[in-house]
Amino acid sequence: TKLEAEQLVLRETDATVIRTNFFGWSPTGRRSILEFFVNALSQGQQVRGFTDFTTSSAYAQALARGIWDLAATQATGLFHVTSPDAMTKYEFGVAVAREFGLDAELISPSTSDIEPPRQGDISLDVMKFESTVGRPLPSMLAGIEQARSDDTTLRPLLRRSP
Repeated sequence: TKLEAEQLVLRETDATVIRTNFFGWSPTGRRSILEFFVNALSQGQQVRGFTDFTTSSAYAQALARGIWDLAATQATGLFHVTSPDAMTKYEFGVAVAREFGLDAELISPSTSDIEPPRQGDISLDVMKFESTVGRPLPSMLAGIEQARSDDTTLRPLLRRSP
């Protein structure tokens, strides 16, 4: 249904459609893959990291800036706004553990058991965005580093929001 909606909107209007995948801090502290790994590893819990599921994800702050910059160009059409690189869920978890000083050994590499199986690689190509806006998007590692920086400032503010 998402694809059908995109096609209808693009066929009938001069809209800008954005495809994305992102991670970040949420008011509940339990909504993103970043929070999953930080919460579980901080509590010393063993978790699974899928090695057969690859995605390109933007840190939420980078995504917001990307959308803002794209809107300023007044470009229309379909754009992918996410990170330019891709990682498996396992690689992402290990990167989070390293950046936050947590035990990456608690992450067990495994394959997903989601039924029905999903497509294994859902990474997106950001070249059209980058050429339109004239700048690169931050990598997933840069996003994880920014999330670590925002951990002591942004995260407490979100927890206080209604």
